[in-house]
Amino acid sequence: MQKVSASLQAARPAQNTASYVNLARATGWFTVVQDSAGAGTLTVSQFGDALRQLTSGDTAALTTSLTTLRQGTAAFAAALATPPAATGSAPATSPAQTPATTPTPATPTPATPTPPATTPVTPAPATTDAAQGAAGVYAALGRALAAAGHADNTAARAALAEAGTALAGVPADLRNAAGFDALGSAIAGAQGRGALRPTDVQALIGGLANLENAAAGRPVSALDGSSVGVSRWFSGWLRVLVFALLAGLTVLPLYLLNLAFGGRNVYWRAIMGGLALLMLPLFLEGLFGLLGAFGDLFGAAPLRNLTNLTLSQGAYALPVWALLGAAAIGLTAFGFRGLCEQFGLLGSAKPSVQNTTQHTSIDWDEDV
Repeated sequence: MQKVSASLQAARPAQNTASYVNLARATGWFTVVQDSAGAGTLTVSQFGDALRQLTSGDTAALTTSLTTLRQGTAAFAAALATPPAATGSAPATSPAQTPATTPTPATPTPATPTPPATTPVTPAPATTDAAQGAAGVYAALGRALAAAGHADNTAARAALAEAGTALAGVPADLRNAAGFDALGSAIAGAQGRGALRPTDVQALIGGLANLENAAAGRPVSALDGSSVGVSRWFSGWLRVLVFALLAGLTVLPLYLLNLAFGGRNVYWRAIMGGLALLMLPLFLEGLFGLLGAFGDLFGAAPLRNLTNLTLSQGAYALPVWALLGAAAIGLTAFGFRGLCEQFGLLGSAKPSVQNTTQHTSIDWDEDV
């Protein structure tokens, strides 16, 4: 509790890095002792409220929260320092020391039933020190994922800093597990990464799960481990520029298709429309990912929020992606079926109704 009290005393109701680090450090240390009997009404959620008030700049509410936390911590420390009250009968006095008194009739005292003996309850072994220590890191990463899911990268980076502080205070079995240093480095790298996306935080959560499994002697996930490694290099501006380049290249095959086969044939137009719908998610990722990265770089919220229009930002885009895929399948199937009919592969070939002498150019279907 001395570390919690010292960190709370160092925290100030001002929106700066020092206050955030001290408050996050106090939160991490309190998670270790939160289940002690003397905690009273002091809970982890009160620390979380103070962190959110600090992140949002609500200094008035933060001042009240810090006062409450300091009082609760002081009471907690006093409860831990006070020894249990001694029980037993007072020492008997000798007859010489007892003054003479007039005897009074004795009042019968009702017998007090002896309470039945109870067996001490042993806590369930499911809650271990490692699980309790990782809970604070999971909570911080969850807040970072929620913020990154709606393109609030400022709040996401603040939550990642809280996760790094909580990771530094985990028990020794987690610190000694394989992958601890790599996970700490990955969390620190994500804090300073531009164009932060939800997949970056999801990879960190998977890495924490692997660390917890390694400490408990359980098998780790190779997929989660590779995701942490990939997110460290294919992220930020490299990912933005790669998808922006691919988005620009999506126009090339559509242009060449129209140039080679013309646009008067309804079947080729259907095929070109289907290909355009198939490549639309890639185009949206490249365009709006680039604009959102510039918004994150220059602090322009309207530009940064354009990232939410990509189909890889969250689960809300999956139905849209499915509809685009269904429409693309329908258009391409219709177009290729029509071409098969013209080739005579399905049914009978339809005669061309266009007069080739009235055009200076011949379409692919007319030539056939």
